[in-house]
Amino acid sequence: MAKGRLESLLKRLKRTPELLSAYHKEIDQLRVQNFVEEADQNYEGLHTYLPHHPVIRQDKKSTKIRPVFDGAAKSKYGPSLNDVLETGPNLNPDLLAVLMRCRLNKIAWIADIEKAFLNIALHPEDAEAVRFLWITEPETPNPPLVAYKWKRVPFGLSSSPFLLRATLNKHLDGMESIYSTTVRQLKEQIYVDDYLGGADNISTAKTRIQETKSIFQEAKLNMRSWVTNDKTVRKFLSEKGLINPIVKIFTQKLEEGQPKVLGIRWDTESDTFQFDPAPIIEAATELGELVTKRNILRISARVFDPIGFLAPTTLLLKIFYQKLWEAEIDWDVEAPPEIRKTWIAAMTGLNEFANLKIPRWIGYSKRVIQNAEIHVFGDASEAAYGAVAYKKVTLPRLELLSSLLAARLGEKLKNFLHIESWRTIFWADSLVALGWIRGDTNRWKPFVRNQVDAIKKLSGPNWWRHCPGVQNPADLASRGAPAVTLVHSELWWNGPSWLKEDETKWPDSTPEVEEPSIHERIEAEAKSKTVTMSVASVEPATPVEWHLDRIPSWNRLLRRTAWILRFASKNRPTNATQVKTPIKTGDGKQIMVEHLKVEELTKAELLIYRQLQKEAFPKTFQDLEEGRQPHHKEKIAALRPVWDARDKLIRITGRVELALRDREIEPAILLPAQHPVVKLIIQDRHVSLKHAGKRKQTDPTSSTDPSSTDGPTLEPTVEPPAMEPIEEPPTTEPSEENEENLQLYES
Repeated sequence: MAKGRLESLLKRLKRTPELLSAYHKEIDQLRVQNFVEEADQNYEGLHTYLPHHPVIRQDKKSTKIRPVFDGAAKSKYGPSLNDVLETGPNLNPDLLAVLMRCRLNKIAWIADIEKAFLNIALHPEDAEAVRFLWITEPETPNPPLVAYKWKRVPFGLSSSPFLLRATLNKHLDGMESIYSTTVRQLKEQIYVDDYLGGADNISTAKTRIQETKSIFQEAKLNMRSWVTNDKTVRKFLSEKGLINPIVKIFTQKLEEGQPKVLGIRWDTESDTFQFDPAPIIEAATELGELVTKRNILRISARVFDPIGFLAPTTLLLKIFYQKLWEAEIDWDVEAPPEIRKTWIAAMTGLNEFANLKIPRWIGYSKRVIQNAEIHVFGDASEAAYGAVAYKKVTLPRLELLSSLLAARLGEKLKNFLHIESWRTIFWADSLVALGWIRGDTNRWKPFVRNQVDAIKKLSGPNWWRHCPGVQNPADLASRGAPAVTLVHSELWWNGPSWLKEDETKWPDSTPEVEEPSIHERIEAEAKSKTVTMSVASVEPATPVEWHLDRIPSWNRLLRRTAWILRFASKNRPTNATQVKTPIKTGDGKQIMVEHLKVEELTKAELLIYRQLQKEAFPKTFQDLEEGRQPHHKEKIAALRPVWDARDKLIRITGRVELALRDREIEPAILLPAQHPVVKLIIQDRHVSLKHAGKRKQTDPTSSTDPSSTDGPTLEPTVEPPAMEPIEEPPTTEPSEENEENLQLYES
């Protein structure tokens, strides 16, 4: 595989001799600098050959071409090297945290560790295992191949980031007693091999830079390419020989080589973040009017905006992509005219981003701030959240999710910036969501209860205020905005004007008696009150006779069970206004009965599930009901069964336990896959969904979610079965067949 890819690469490079020469020079430098050496051809241990290819960066002033090694490459004979490597945990700080802290200091600088990965040595035995192929004389027609082995950690392996960061952390830990303040900043502000430092005055900046240089010299590492926004510090760096003369600092145009802060362009002269939309516009222009799902995804991926400055516009691009999915348009099929027209208009407007200049420094040093507040705004729209194709949620619930997102963002900012003592105020424009947050958590149904519980772990109910929708900057982030609108939006860049006023001028958020419609929407998520009573009973685990030869469908079985339960119950419905239907009894008489209610069907459904569990898993059922967990060696233990005391059923959490946490979905009900009744359920769902595939059969919005073991997973019951033409209920005096079915109810 590696040899085949090398032959293809050489064929391509030979079309541009200067490119081949430059690439050969870069690889030869690896040998000259003792990063690689010829491999031992007699080595019989495990080893692999990594394919490689050149990456060309015209914006780089140092190395424009460099080799990249593909640790994820697989052959038909086995896994890739990355597949079998221990990746290790992510030890790097959060990218957003690094960028946000970079904005706190008046003086800022960036630098990077020269050849960081290549300064980490591999163990000799590991070195023989990691190889690559190259040629000795690129100018000759058929040059011989040479096998090299890596002596250092190559970039491109899944374990490389962990190995680099673990090495840096070990060294920094050893230096912390000498340079405590500087080491703390280095640990927080080094992301992979990039360092984003800062200070509030010249003296501290000089000290920190000197100490940083000393710390890395101790490890035989070179912190290089220093760039800063301060003229005095720049002069200091120049005197110390620390500024890389290749890097241009003073630039008026984006294309002249502005330095980047983790991918964001930084104009050090004006100390602003800027964006260059030209590459995206050029890519869109090349496509012309050929707007497809694949091309939209390809162009959208070029927008790098980790802080979220351009979120309203990037959201529009995602909405285009979403609409194509909803229309079930294939990857390379041209988009409908209305989508194509709006897409082209959105691409044309991107040139407005060239006018953006966002101050890097927030304007205040943290040490001089006595009292400060964080204001976090949340909003939602069906278009924005509808991008999650597997779940459609009502707008108030989306508003609640946006409030949870706001709470998490506020918590992150406080932790990132070490400002835990600052007052935090959250704003939402949904009175329904605020009603849920201010209410008793335990009053609400599972979905709302889970979100409100998570929100209250991060904030207090009195931290939340109501903001009119037209004054909510998050409205742009949830609905999207074209570049022209975003660039000139005072609300987006500065927040509502009243934020700068005294608190008495803020919107009134005093809880009042809600309008009837608001109150109804709040109470729609309240749990129904139930009265429980306990009785002593013995439930037989012996199978019942299901009579499936006479009941050919799940719907008939469910409805027949519901009828039996009604006639066996002492509390039959007696509503005089309820619509009634004439039916015939077993002796030919005609009587009037009320339609089955949703509650009756649900009760029958749960009863059937309960009987199936008792038949298939009698010991597990009894153990869980009595508060005992199955033995860890039992097969069913791997499914992580739990007892549902409300429905008296076994549910399983398995590997989806975390995924269930933030959605209105209870753990799946355990059912035996091979039971005839379960097969009826599967067939019924398959037909009712018009023979849809597996993706469409999954609906995580259900609260009743049966799953079968050793077989297909059943989709949840979203609604009770639709009413069929009148199904004959059992006779008023139960027959022998119904006597057996009544065993289910009597338990």
